[in-house]
This record gives sequence, C-alpha cells and structure tokens, in this order.
Amino acid sequence: MTKHVSKFYNEKPEKEWNRLDNPYTNFEFVTTSDLIARYFPKKGEVCDIGCGPGRYSIQLIQKGYKVTMVDLSQELLDIAVCKVKELKISAPERLICSDARKLSMLPTETFDAILQMGPMYHLLKQEDRLNALYEVARLLKNDGVAIISYLNAWGIVRYGLSRFPDHYENITFLRSMTGEVAIPETFERFTECFWSIPPKAMEELSEAGFDVLTYIGCESFASGLKNDINHIHSSNPKAYQNIVQMVRETCELEQYRSTSEHIHFVVKKKKG
Repeated sequence: MTKHVSKFYNEKPEKEWNRLDNPYTNFEFVTTSDLIARYFPKKGEVCDIGCGPGRYSIQLIQKGYKVTMVDLSQELLDIAVCKVKELKISAPERLICSDARKLSMLPTETFDAILQMGPMYHLLKQEDRLNALYEVARLLKNDGVAIISYLNAWGIVRYGLSRFPDHYENITFLRSMTGEVAIPETFERFTECFWSIPPKAMEELSEAGFDVLTYIGCESFASGLKNDINHIHSSNPKAYQNIVQMVRETCELEQYRSTSEHIHFVVKKKKG
C-alpha cells in the first residue's frame, strides 16, 4: 500500500462518504448491512479496518456496539468524526490512522467482530495481504466473526465493458482478468488496486488461518449494469426497489456471487 492510495482518499474524502448513495453502489451498502445483521453478535466490540468515513461504523454505533475505527486516510477519519457529531451519537472507542498491516497498538483477541473492507483492494503483494489478514486473526476473539472484502476480477471484467472498454484493446490485459490482477498507481479514476477471484481469495484466507462460512456478491445479478440501474432508478422507482430486494435475496447464490465486483467473505478462525 503506497502513497498513491492515501493520496487518492485524502484528496476527496466527501466523495467516499457519498459513494454508497448511488443507486448502483447502494446494492453494496444494503447487502453488507444484511450480512452484518446475520453474522455479527448482537452486542460487543467491533473493529472496522479500512473504515473510510465511517458509513458502517456509524451504523454499528447506532446499534449499540463499541466500535474501533481504523483507516489509512486521516482525512476520511476526520469526516467520520464530523458525521458522528452531526448525528449526535456516541464517539467511537478508538480512532486510529494506520496501515492495516500494522496494528500493534491494538491488543490481541479484543474484538467480537471485525470488518476489513478496503485494505485487500489495495495490497498488491500476497505477503502484504497475508500480513493484513494475520492482524485480523490476531485481533479477533476465538469465537469471533469477520467480514473480509475483495475486489473480484470476474465481476470487474463485466463491469469494464461499459466503464473502461478501451483497455480491452489489449488482449493480454483482457485475458489476465480471468485471474488475479495487480494494477499499479492509478486506473480509471481509481488508485492502485488488486483484483482477486473467489477460489484464490479463499485459498489466501485459509492460509491466514480462517474458515470461510459463506460469501456474497454484493451486486448479485445486477453486477456490471450501473448505467441501466441508474436509468431504472430515475424512470421506474418501483422496479428499482424490487431489484434492490431481489439483489438482497440472491447475493449469496453461486450463480451470481462469483461474478459481482465486490465479494464479502464471512470467516472464523480455524479451531486449534
């Protein structure tokens, strides 16, 4: 994770707060919220690693959890503090600006649940991704649960048909998107990023000491259809609401989850 990543998020922190309000990206927010409701304990301490401006942390605080917020970007953490004050809710237990691979300031086996949504998107080397996962395993209680997110190359290759088709002039690049892809520096108004595929992500999680309970594809059958979804949202709100509901109901189905851009794995530490 380099200066490019922190620079990207520090430059327009409000954009990251607003990101999940788009009709298309809202799928990610509602399916993730459902996953938290299903698998997190009803109370306890949660660490949100890669919390950004705090969309999920704030939701968790409002539900009564004690929340520690961690992010690489101080600007995003500052947005989170402002939003907490605006909403007049309890402050997070801890607010830490740090790399996800280096969380020694937090004590071992402290958290009942952990969100790690974002760091794996930007760690290009497997050694670095494993170090971030080892930190999740260290911080998580033995009976705790974590949700760990990856960008999925199988979904992004479809998304790219409408978002960055010029890159497909390079057949080598297009073929590479059927496997793991590491993109340095910047890519299509984004920053350096890593795209995995579900089988490889599960191997990595297993190597780090986790059992995968399940995983979802946040966008489900609507993956890659951002322009169409935005049009439906504005022209037929009832149809849009029905699509949201069906995305929530189908995001765990095998035929959809492996072809979404964002995949969330629910994991526990292996016994013994």
